[in-house]
Amino acid sequence: MEAAGGVGEILRLAEADPHRTVALATTVVRQARAQRDFAAESVAERAIGIAATHLEDLDGAVRHLRSAINLANRASSAEQAAEARLRLAFALSIRGRPQQGMHEIASAVPALHGPGPRGGAARGNLQPARTVRLRVNLLPHGRSRPAAGGGSPVAAARSVQPCDRTRVPP
Repeated sequence: MEAAGGVGEILRLAEADPHRTVALATTVVRQARAQRDFAAESVAERAIGIAATHLEDLDGAVRHLRSAINLANRASSAEQAAEARLRLAFALSIRGRPQQGMHEIASAVPALHGPGPRGGAARGNLQPARTVRLRVNLLPHGRSRPAAGGGSPVAAARSVQPCDRTRVPP
């Protein structure tokens, strides 16, 4: 898979087949790094981060998503950095750091709403047809409550039902 040709497909694959994504994206990272293609390397790192989230490797997800942000910044792509920040926000939240996740979202929103030819497409990523609304119950010192029934935080986050976008939340 060539670095330039495979980056878009690798993001789609991260959701469908996370195990396969890690192997393919690692190859893309090496190729992009050799070519000094920071944008392609950033997308591949984001794909690994997304796959790691699905595989419940939250430490790995955070590491790869932060790398994706740094590489996107080196590529001067505020939009790519913002998209990686949104994924990082999710990983941080289910890792028990919702305030850090909210900070990442706040940092991402200006780039997603800014001017530019793809501004509308990026805003679409923030407003999917099915919006999932999570309520985070915090314990003292910013720790989130454990998942119901002792399950993993990732499984709990996946079980959240989509909300009705036509109603304003309380």
